[in-house]
Amino acid sequence: MTFTWDDLEHIRGHEWTLPIPPTCARCGYILTGLPDNSCPECGTTFRWGEVRKRSARIWSTINQLRHANRDAKAGLILGLICWAAVAALNLPRLIRLTPLASGKGDLGVMVDKTVAVIEKIALGVDVVALFASLFVILLGSQILNIRKVPPCFREHIPEPRPDVGLGIGTVSCGLLLLVAAVVLPLI
Repeated sequence: MTFTWDDLEHIRGHEWTLPIPPTCARCGYILTGLPDNSCPECGTTFRWGEVRKRSARIWSTINQLRHANRDAKAGLILGLICWAAVAALNLPRLIRLTPLASGKGDLGVMVDKTVAVIEKIALGVDVVALFASLFVILLGSQILNIRKVPPCFREHIPEPRPDVGLGIGTVSCGLLLLVAAVVLPLI
């Protein structure tokens, strides 16, 4: 004897273990206690397996948002530290110290060698900043997952609520760091 997924769902029953109620994907009507597989509000037919998967995805997103502000703050701090390192180590390249000091005896040679060493270090920092910028963007964009939670379930998002401004600021910092890590070595 073989079973289809629908048969297995029927055998399993409709016990609900998630802390959020099952809802219609189309209209948001709460489907708890329905005898058949159609929404009384909009008439959409559904399968309990799909409703369970959708609700599990929503609950998973709600749980991920629990730490979104902390992750975005960490990303912003990482982005600002990398910004400071990229700016400081690319400064000799930007203000062109080498032509000013060249040809002035021992001091000129020493400055040229120092700038050469700093430029090598700066290249390594630029590569690290390139990867860090992608990580910063990822950390900041987690807050934007709040859009995946339907409005009727946003009350289940724990306090403090995700700060969308913080997420946008972190993503912006990451994007600017990405541009700096790519453009500054080319100058």
